[in-house]
Amino acid sequence: ACNSALAERIANAQGPAQADFEDQRDLAAKKPAKFSVSLAGQEATESIELLPFFGRSSAFYSIQAPMPLGLKLTKIDSGSLMAAFVVDAVIDGGSAAAGGAVA
Repeated sequence: ACNSALAERIANAQGPAQADFEDQRDLAAKKPAKFSVSLAGQEATESIELLPFFGRSSAFYSIQAPMPLGLKLTKIDSGSLMAAFVVDAVIDGGSAAAGGAVA
């Protein structure tokens, strides 16, 4: 009876602890990524912070492209992409339409 009670107590103690566990990579992914961006035509730089939207699977890429890019961005209001901005359309006259890509 004592062993059963002890086994039950250990099992109950492990259940919630596992549910509360967060991988260190997940914790790090909640912190903003900090970048220093060179301003075109200037010797100055600007610091920016970006929050990883998809946790540790998020990635950020730095590109240089002539302005205007010609991208219509839309903010998503619901679902798994809620609060994210996505490219809704490529607009004629921008560098994305002229070059076929933003790279």
